Amino acid sequence: MCVCAEKSDGQIRAWNSTADIQVGGTWLPRSCVARQRVAVIIPFRDRNEHLVKLLPVLHMMLRSQQLHYTIYVVEQVGGYQLYVI
Repeated sequence: MCVCAEKSDGQIRAWNSTADIQVGGTWLPRSCVARQRVAVIIPFRDRNEHLVKLLPVLHMMLRSQQLHYTIYVVEQVGGYQLYVI
């Protein structure tokens, strides 16, 4: 499924796996104008080893879909529970 609108030249270049992710976890395709913007919110507490494995896979998956996205890692504090509705 293509989620990009082609640029005026009609050419969409191949996705470059070495594309830079901006400070703050944002990436946007250079070869097209993304039709959608996505925010991924990751609740985080004391699981560095999981986060280190998740982020590269998540970035690769979202970039392959040519989405303009930002990943937010939100650290939980204290003994509070995170409620998901």
